[in-house]
Amino acid sequence: MIAFSGLSPVKEEGKFTQHWAFMNNATQRNPVFKLPIIVDRPSKIDRIEVVVGENKFDLELLEDMGSVIKETYSARFAELFFKTYLRVLFKYIASDTAAEVSKRVGGTAGAIGNLVAGVGGKIASDVSEAADIRMSRYLPSKAYIGGINIAPGTYNVTINFYSGSSVIAKVEHADFSVKAGALNLVDGVSLK
Repeated sequence: MIAFSGLSPVKEEGKFTQHWAFMNNATQRNPVFKLPIIVDRPSKIDRIEVVVGENKFDLELLEDMGSVIKETYSARFAELFFKTYLRVLFKYIASDTAAEVSKRVGGTAGAIGNLVAGVGGKIASDVSEAADIRMSRYLPSKAYIGGINIAPGTYNVTINFYSGSSVIAKVEHADFSVKAGALNLVDGVSLK
């Protein structure tokens, strides 16, 4: 018996800010970083029971795939943050430099050029940043497994997905044929 439950975590865009006092133009001092953050999609299912004929047993957790996804992302986060930080820094330095060059023109034209280069550069930098949130959104969060030794024959198999003491989903396999010396695999999925 194998069963899957819940939906795995997903990436969403997170916005982070920092203060860079070293920038000459005030509009360039508060950059926006957009990095993916992992967001859980909690499952209501806390137990899976299998009923085969008169026999009942609970399945055991085989793999918490949601935790694996989070751990894998955490291991890569420092590298991802560093690359994003450098990319944003270079964009803001370019905008800051353009604003400073415009200011050197002097007078009203220089002030307007400084404002346009500073604000325009910040807007362009912020709009061009986007977190990479691509990933599968339909993977189950947990995999469960279990087994039972029974005589060959035909059985009704029901997989009950529990939240507390309530069955919130079930998968039924009517007239499932169990054969000797063969793989007799029954599966069920509830993404609740």
